[in-house]
Amino acid sequence: VRVLQIQPSSDRASDIHCTLSKVEIPRNSGDKLECSHKYNALSYVWGNHEPPGIIYLHGGRETVTPNLMSALRYLRHPEKVLLLWVDAVCINQASVEEKNHQVAMMGEIYSCADKCFMWLGEEADGSNLAIDLIK
Repeated sequence: VRVLQIQPSSDRASDIHCTLSKVEIPRNSGDKLECSHKYNALSYVWGNHEPPGIIYLHGGRETVTPNLMSALRYLRHPEKVLLLWVDAVCINQASVEEKNHQVAMMGEIYSCADKCFMWLGEEADGSNLAIDLIK
């Protein structure tokens, strides 16, 4: 599967620059997965598609949902490259075959991730109160 290599920045408002690289994910055969690559995975609410966010992938402009753009800005590390699997970018959305294949592998993709981030969106409508309650 492909993972994003997100370039670091300490400026949350700066452009997101990234490339794609491949990692091998073992298929689950019932035994414990032997995962050798260190990457993170993002689960997020796709949400509204307008206005689109812009990331720079291999130097070219790519559009992403506003919620994904927000997640990438918050998750980007200030000093280190972040390896992140995110479905909307790492899966070729134009290929039904690839989407079907990777959806079938999502259990392995998330299981092999070093960390799994969940992004519901930026604070809104008192959502901070729910997070405070969870803490």
